Amino acid sequence: MRVYPPTMVSTWDPIRRVAVQVKGVDPEAPELLMVEVELSAAPPGEWPHRFENPPDVDLPPSMVPPKVDRAVVRFRVVDDQLEQYISKIDERIASANEYYSGQVLPARLAVEQSKQAESDSRAARVADAQRRADAV
Repeated sequence: MRVYPPTMVSTWDPIRRVAVQVKGVDPEAPELLMVEVELSAAPPGEWPHRFENPPDVDLPPSMVPPKVDRAVVRFRVVDDQLEQYISKIDERIASANEYYSGQVLPARLAVEQSKQAESDSRAARVADAQRRADAV
């Protein structure tokens, strides 16, 4: 499982499909086209794993599973299934976005809030101690 560096929770925008490029014919499997889907950004954290292993999006057995590499999804497909495969890519993007925004983000936000509360508490403690020391 690839894990990319976390992003700031408050700045995450859902990933979108930006462009599709048919790169050519697969030299090792000439019946397949090599295709790249450009994403709006490199997905954060657990998003790539969820995209590559969605519990709710099935691929027909003839379709080779896609792989995420930073802000690009690569896959190979037979010519007459290109549109269907792109539709499945969109479903996987939506599924990964839903998972990330519904489960991962809230957990990360809770951790950030906890760390901020701890930092604020320490700062208040130091400020209080300084006020008491100044009063002596």
